[in-house]
Amino acid sequence: MNLLSRSLFFLLPALFCLGVYSGRHRESPPLAASGPRARILALEGFFPDALVQRIRLRTGISFDVESVPSQGELMARLEAHSQLYDAVTLFHWQLPRAARHVSKIDRNGRLKDDLSNVSPDFRDLAPVGSRDVATPLAWGAIGLARSRRPGGGREAPSAIQMSHGEAAFWLARQPQADDWSFDVPDEGGLLWTIGLAMGASARHRSEVETLLSYLLRKEGAAALAAATHSASTNRLTEALAIDARLKPSYLRSIPLTRLQRTVAPGDADAVFSVVRRIDP
Repeated sequence: MNLLSRSLFFLLPALFCLGVYSGRHRESPPLAASGPRARILALEGFFPDALVQRIRLRTGISFDVESVPSQGELMARLEAHSQLYDAVTLFHWQLPRAARHVSKIDRNGRLKDDLSNVSPDFRDLAPVGSRDVATPLAWGAIGLARSRRPGGGREAPSAIQMSHGEAAFWLARQPQADDWSFDVPDEGGLLWTIGLAMGASARHRSEVETLLSYLLRKEGAAALAAATHSASTNRLTEALAIDARLKPSYLRSIPLTRLQRTVAPGDADAVFSVVRRIDP
């Protein structure tokens, strides 16, 4: 791995994860009070308008999405106004800190069958004690798209850091896609999941469960992957005619075999899980 690739891979991951779902920055204050529709606090880009409209059409439920541009702002709003939200999107490393603002999922209730669609590879990624809080819906392993052509620079970079899901879409748009390759470096790559958690003070639990049920089924999982440019945790997507990098089994095709945390398991401010190769 050359010096540029190492620098990109180890210096930029925090910035990437902070903005993995970020679109154009739009400031919006917290909603004032709970109303007749479910309200979801989400990282910007996770529930784009087209996806929301599709969900409404397919399920018949109505809900409002309050999007924020960063993880920090999302946590600040959740901690200050948790009573306003029926559900919230969370990365797995945010779950310990968010635990008192969300409620556990009843794995033997209405969602029992749908929850079984989550690939076993992702069910236990969350820190111990937080695994029944949020349902992992999307995942990403961060690596490098690297040019096979010599050169580089601002106009023609030789390596670009991105998640493997985004790479599936990005490479397909390149006029000379064969000039690029994507891989997770041998030194290790960041692995993340993002899911939906029920608010502790949720007043529209039935609507949130209906939303989760849709996203946990084949059609909803595929729609979410396409809308967010991220891989699905849903094992039902294995049978779909979509890029292999958008399926949960792609995790096993990456030549990495063990998960390690960068901090102690009980640390509420855990940031990343690291995927590392284990040499025989």
